[in-house]
Amino acid sequence: MRVQDALKNTLYVLLGSCLAAAAFNFLLIPAHIAPGGISGLSSALCDVFNIPVSVGTLLFLLNVPLFVGGYLYIGKNFAIQSLIGTFAFSMMTNLLSPLTRYAVSFLLGENTEYDKIICALWGGAILGAGLGFVFKGGATTGGSDIIARIVCKKFNSFSMGQTILLCDIVVVIIVALLYRSFSAAMYSAVAVFISSKLIDTVEAGVNYARQLTIVTSKPDELSREIFQSVSRGVTKIEALGMYSHSSTNVLLCVVYKSQIGKVRRLIIDCDPDAFTVVSDVRTVIGEFEHS
Repeated sequence: MRVQDALKNTLYVLLGSCLAAAAFNFLLIPAHIAPGGISGLSSALCDVFNIPVSVGTLLFLLNVPLFVGGYLYIGKNFAIQSLIGTFAFSMMTNLLSPLTRYAVSFLLGENTEYDKIICALWGGAILGAGLGFVFKGGATTGGSDIIARIVCKKFNSFSMGQTILLCDIVVVIIVALLYRSFSAAMYSAVAVFISSKLIDTVEAGVNYARQLTIVTSKPDELSREIFQSVSRGVTKIEALGMYSHSSTNVLLCVVYKSQIGKVRRLIIDCDPDAFTVVSDVRTVIGEFEHS
């Protein structure tokens, strides 16, 4: 990895850890809202049982056995990435914790308590943005991510998304039992949902790509129009229509989200009979990024 890339990834991890820790300390913990994963479990345990360690320290300690599991079942590189991300998040959580009193005073003003729904929405959004930057920097914060990867490797019937969602549901249930409040679990669920959306948005970028799969009888004309209008390459695949058993052509093209409307109009003008499927693309590796 180039020094420039390593520096950029480090900045992403530090920025993301700082944002996530700020949301954690200044919005979620004071409002007694525990987001999903090990971080949410750590904050709930410290809040309810007054454990004589900080939330950041408990977060790191609870992840230690998961690091060992990740090392044994997934590999050294993943365990190191998880260790780096979790250490940065834990460290920032501890460093920002002494500032909580000043932040609460600034945010509340003369009010006596937080508006929990505002804290769940904004806390989840800022936490998700921070974790998105951490993931974009090539690190992870351990917790549900490690558990999900281990489960998926041992049981092929589970997907990453399903396993992470199941972990978050378990944490939300534990939060409800610890606080003895159904509403506490609901606020936590709101924070989890908002956080997951912001993670995807930040990690992929706001203007993430779209893939077009176009079945057309005019591949050359349509390819030329797309290239000239939006400067994107097109790949032609010769195909067979299984209903008509006649030869046809399929074009594959990746464009930015902001360009999809223009390309759609080009397709309609060039070949009104074309069949087009548009799908989200979260990651693009190759020449597309440098065009």
